[in-house]
Amino acid sequence: IALDSGEKVRYLGVDAPEIAHRDRPGECYGEKARRINEKLVLHRRVTLRYDRELRDRHGRWLAYVLLEDGRCANAELVMQGAAYVNRTRKGFSRFEDFLRSQRRAIRERAGMWAECNVEERSQYPGSRSSHIFHRPTCPFGNQIGKRNRVLFSSRLEAFEQGFRPCRECRP
Repeated sequence: IALDSGEKVRYLGVDAPEIAHRDRPGECYGEKARRINEKLVLHRRVTLRYDRELRDRHGRWLAYVLLEDGRCANAELVMQGAAYVNRTRKGFSRFEDFLRSQRRAIRERAGMWAECNVEERSQYPGSRSSHIFHRPTCPFGNQIGKRNRVLFSSRLEAFEQGFRPCRECRP
């Protein structure tokens, strides 16, 4: 989100499907997630709460975005199936809460968990150090060392374990 000051805030602990950018098409549910986010925060007063990391590698603030009624927009997006858990380098205090909400959203087929059908593969390699999972053919997934490598039998299994999808191969 962009603040009135012009500074940018990245929702701590979550990531949403991408909308179209330049020459890259958007992901399934990207536009719907954007609209859900707009309903939550656009032109509204929010409070920012910080955790272990203050800024991301792009210089954006990392924060829990609290709505006037006390709800956390980050958690709301996960519960509505408009975002998924995204671990940070140093972790964040609400990780377990967010992961429980994500598991519930998957189980209840909320938002993207119902609308985005993806052709399943037989397995998805993931990295224990980055908590990113890949398509079996992804060159980045094939570079994961044996010690850090974990195999998931489905995309949902990877999400339920708190892994996020690779931004290149988009499993």
